[in-house]
Amino acid sequence: MLLLTGHASVETSIEGMKLGAFDYLLKPIKLEDLLEKLAQALEKKDTAEHKRQSEQIRKLLKYW
Repeated sequence: MLLLTGHASVETSIEGMKLGAFDYLLKPIKLEDLLEKLAQALEKKDTAEHKRQSEQIRKLLKYW
């Protein structure tokens, strides 16, 4: 999740990050910057998913 706002405050950025936002972006934002942040967020999500799957496989193999 990316938090995109035109009303910046420290409180909203902290709250957004606590709720799971990957990053906090201020409007107006260049399309290239938004696309880069989206790519980074997807990469982080993919890495976390791969790690979770690898851990599940290790647990299953442990019982074999």
